[in-house]
Amino acid sequence: MYVNINKTHVVHYRKPNTRKTDVKFNYRNREIKVVDSARYLGIDLSEYLNYSVTTNTLADGASRALGALIAKYYSLKVMNFDTYEHIYNTYVTPVLDFASEIWGAKTYTRLETIHNRAIKTFLCVGKTCPTPFIIGDTGWYPSSIRHKVNMAKFWNKLVCCNDEDRIIKKVFKLDCSEANKGTDCWTKDMKYLFSNVNMSHIYENLKEIDVTVVKKAYEDKYKNQWFIDINQMSKLETYRTLECDIKVKDYVRCKFLNYRQRSAISLARSGTLPIEVEKGRWRNIPRESRLCNNCDDNTVEDLAHICIHCTKHDIIRNHYYDSILQDFAGLRNMSDNDQLNIMLTNPKIAKKTANLILCIMKNR
Repeated sequence: MYVNINKTHVVHYRKPNTRKTDVKFNYRNREIKVVDSARYLGIDLSEYLNYSVTTNTLADGASRALGALIAKYYSLKVMNFDTYEHIYNTYVTPVLDFASEIWGAKTYTRLETIHNRAIKTFLCVGKTCPTPFIIGDTGWYPSSIRHKVNMAKFWNKLVCCNDEDRIIKKVFKLDCSEANKGTDCWTKDMKYLFSNVNMSHIYENLKEIDVTVVKKAYEDKYKNQWFIDINQMSKLETYRTLECDIKVKDYVRCKFLNYRQRSAISLARSGTLPIEVEKGRWRNIPRESRLCNNCDDNTVEDLAHICIHCTKHDIIRNHYYDSILQDFAGLRNMSDNDQLNIMLTNPKIAKKTANLILCIMKNR
C-alpha cells in the first residue's frame, strides 16, 4: 500500500485542557505532520471538535457566494424580491446549511451576519439598521432556526431506522447512552433542542416528530423575543406604529421600485434616515434637543416633521401630496401617525412616497 505523505496528516482530538500528543508518527521513514484540524466530507474538524472552525469555513464560502449575488443585484438594478430570494436560497443557503444536522444546535454569529447582510443588501440599508426590522420586513427568520429544523429531520431519520445492524443506528444508540450519562454529544444537543420548546417527551420516548411543529415552535419563540426587541429599541419608534409582524411587506415585493426608492422607504421605516433625530442618537444628544435646522418651528426633526410639517419642504410636499391625494383624498386630515402609516405601508403609493423622501433629503 502506498500513501501520499503530502496529503496525510495526524489530528489529536482531545479536550482543550488536554496536552497535545508528543508522539511522532512516521511512514516509510518520513514524519507525518500533526495538524490542528482536518477536513472530512467537506467538514473541517478541529482538534477540540469545536464547530466554530467548521462554521467559519462555511461562512467564507457563503460570503463568496453572496458576493456574487450582490454584484449581480447591483448590476441589474431592478431585481425583484422573489428572484433575489430564489437565487439566495439556491446558491447561498446550501453553503450556510451544509451539515447543519450535526452542528446546528448553536447560533453562530458569522453565519447570521451573512444572512443579515443579504437582507440589508436587498433593502439597501446600512450596517447600523436594526436586525429586528430587516427580519420583520422580509420574513427571513434567522438561519439558526433552519439549522435546528435540519437537526430534527436527521433525528427522524435515526429514530425511524429499523435496521439495528446499520452502523448509523449503532452509533445513535451509543450516543444516547452517553447523553444519559451527561456527556456532551449530539444527542444531548437534541435533548436541549426539544426541551427548549417544551417537547422533552420526544427525546425521552425516542419518537419521530413533525418537523413543521419544531419550525413553528422556534419561530414563535423567536417572534416573542422579536416583539420585545422592537419595543425596546428607540430608533424603531416609527416602526412600532406600523404593521408589526414577521412577514414580507408589500413594498418589499413591489417590482416597480428601484433600489434607491426601496432604500428610502426602508430607511424611513427603520428609523435610520440620516436626519437629526437619528444623528443626535449617535452624538448622545437628548431627543428634545435634536431640532430641525431647516425651519423655525423649534421642533424635533423626526420623520413626521420632514414629511408633513417642515416649511422648507412645502413645495416638494405639495407636489407629491397632490398625486397621493388622488388615491387617499382625506390624507391631510389624518393624524401624523396615520399619514405615515399609509405612506409607508400602502404599495399603491410606495413609489410616490419614496420619491417624496428622496427629494426632501436632497433638499435638506
